[in-house]
Amino acid sequence: VIAEDEAISNSNPLFRAETLKIEYPITISQYQAIKRNPYGIIVVDGEKYWLKEMRFSFKNGKAEFTLIPKNE
Repeated sequence: VIAEDEAISNSNPLFRAETLKIEYPITISQYQAIKRNPYGIIVVDGEKYWLKEMRFSFKNGKAEFTLIPKNE
């Protein structure tokens, strides 16, 4: 129970998104490393994720990642 005049401590959120979609610039060598090991961990803002899907554009050097949070 939290009293009215007490400070609220910061805690981990109860719910997390099921997937995270981000677009990020990567090099061709980074793209090849991900293709060689698609089961590795990807860290975003200190959180660990599994790779669900990746689309890479050789034209602009950006990858679109769909990631699944790694529950620990």
